[in-house]
Amino acid sequence: MDSTQNYEQILFDEGLPLRVKVGQLDHFRLHWHYHPELLFVVSGAVNIYLGGQSYLLHERQMMYIDSTDLHGLDALRDGCLLLSVQFDADFFCRLPEMRDMHFRHDAFMAVQERAPGDLAELTTLFSRIVRMYIKRPRGYCCQIVSAMFAILALLVRLEYFVPDAPEDREQQNIPYQRIKDILEYISANSEQELSLKEIARQKHISYYYLSSMFRRATGMTFREHLNSIRLYKSLQALRGGKDSLEM
Repeated sequence: MDSTQNYEQILFDEGLPLRVKVGQLDHFRLHWHYHPELLFVVSGAVNIYLGGQSYLLHERQMMYIDSTDLHGLDALRDGCLLLSVQFDADFFCRLPEMRDMHFRHDAFMAVQERAPGDLAELTTLFSRIVRMYIKRPRGYCCQIVSAMFAILALLVRLEYFVPDAPEDREQQNIPYQRIKDILEYISANSEQELSLKEIARQKHISYYYLSSMFRRATGMTFREHLNSIRLYKSLQALRGGKDSLEM
């Protein structure tokens, strides 16, 4: 079983501000990335561990994963097929309406369970991006970017994106390489006795600065994050130790 936490490097091609991936999923270890992502379940069902919460997605349901959200995935049965559209976070930052915003995961999940037809337009736009990305007809880049803008506009209009609290807006100044190294250290040593003060001493960082930076980067305190890692690994052990299969 591979349940380590990793930073995922995402590379974009052909100048497009997004990337489309498709693949069968068994288990995707706890990880994070700088760029946001929209996941769509083509077939099967999957548990998404996101920000200390667990969301069960069935066929034709989707979830938005924000920049730096710590998340992992587990298929509930064999043959789970996922589509992923990963967006360029730097491109997002150039859009005034997307600055200082965060996503309401609970509300987004609730509407899919209560009234899935309300998101029919979103599903259509998502399908258009994937179709254009695969078939690449004349003008496909313009059509893809147009559909991406339409998705963002729809999610903002429906208030799934809402403004950050003032204290959360400092997140754009987080040194991601440094926090990546610290998160990987915590995951690799999560079964040991860990304290933020000791980590700060080892990394030659002020404890108070690290505490503030950690909260802004993960949305959790150090102790909440550590407990989330331990719970996730315990669930993976109970699951039976299947090997991971990355998309």
